[in-house]
Parts: sequence; structure tokens; C-alpha cells
Amino acid sequence: FGFFMPGTDTYRQGKTFAISLVKQINPGENVAFFKRSHSALVFYMNLPQAIPVIHRKSDTASMTDGLVLIVASNERELMLVEFPELGNAVPVLAVRQGTEKFFSDKSAFSAYRLK
Repeated sequence: FGFFMPGTDTYRQGKTFAISLVKQINPGENVAFFKRSHSALVFYMNLPQAIPVIHRKSDTASMTDGLVLIVASNERELMLVEFPELGNAVPVLAVRQGTEKFFSDKSAFSAYRLK
């Protein structure tokens, strides 16, 4: 037994973030997650290629056409250890976590452009 609640879609920050981010990615630009993948973002972005997960700055060496790095708010401090140059960078896109917690995906995401 299951049910579908389309009204809860408005509380999914990941969907809005993913759809908006796809519109801002330049042709040929790489996209990667920092530390862990987020399946909802992968689903809504619907990119033709897999989105890799990077853990260290050295993981970006092969990405020569530029990179958009997606990071969850709870992993931002870890990202700044690996990418200190992003400390003062303005995100390409950021979703601020709202005050509504009911049915929320409880994640706020940011995307940064590297290289």
C-alpha cells in the first residue's frame, strides 16, 4: 500500500536546485559531487553522463574543461579544507535551507565553478 502526495513537491529543494543548475552548466563542463552523491539531484538533473563523486582536490586533475562542484551545506567546511580558494567564492547557485521542516529533504546545496 502506498500513496502519492504531489503537494509535497514544493518542499523539495533538491528538485528546484537541480533543474536550475542544469540551465547554468556550460556545454562540456564537468559536474561532480563533493564527498557523496545525492540521488534526487542526479534524477532531476537528468544528465547524459554519470556524475562522479570527488573526495580530494587531486580527483579533479582530469577534468580540464571546467568543473561545477555540488556540495551539501553540512559538507561545506570539509570542502573548504580541500578547496580553500572557494572560501570567498560566490556560488554559481545556492539554495538556502528554509524554515519548513515537514517533508523537507533537509539539505541545502551550493554549486561552485572551479578552473
